[in-house]
Amino acid sequence: MTDKRKHLERDRPETRFEDPLSWFSLQCETKRTIADCLDRMAKALDYLPEDTARVVAWLRTDLSLSIDDESHDLFPMLRLRAHKNDDYDGVLLKLANGHSVQQHLSRHILPRLEALAQIGHPATMDRDLTTSMNDLAVRLRLHASALSAIVMPIARLRLKPSDLTMLTRSMTLRRSK
Repeated sequence: MTDKRKHLERDRPETRFEDPLSWFSLQCETKRTIADCLDRMAKALDYLPEDTARVVAWLRTDLSLSIDDESHDLFPMLRLRAHKNDDYDGVLLKLANGHSVQQHLSRHILPRLEALAQIGHPATMDRDLTTSMNDLAVRLRLHASALSAIVMPIARLRLKPSDLTMLTRSMTLRRSK
């Protein structure tokens, strides 16, 4: 695991949004890190304190922030800046639809992981929970891959400096609430 992937959003207070596209790239790495944690936990069929704490913290706040950053800011801005020959609206739609599945899985997983964390010792996880964790891990990786490989290169080409400034303001405001 690279140093970049060891740290989650909340672990990096020095990170700001001056370069929002780099921030989105970092979020892709964070999603992969969370997916790795979910996979380890599901395979262990056991309570892994560090991974559980990391996943719980991310699911509580960072997932919804990431979804809002994309759905309310990045995707609409990309649609606005699309050229006539651009053909990525289907990708943006699939990513946006994936947000609702991620949120659904999160609502299923989070309370159960919080309960495990309160026990404070190893506890066996049932098949339903591990299946949901595996499903979320797969979806997070697919989302991060599509965002990294398709959306971010287009964003770097299409978005104007004023768009990036607006992204920075919006993302900062969202986190100050």
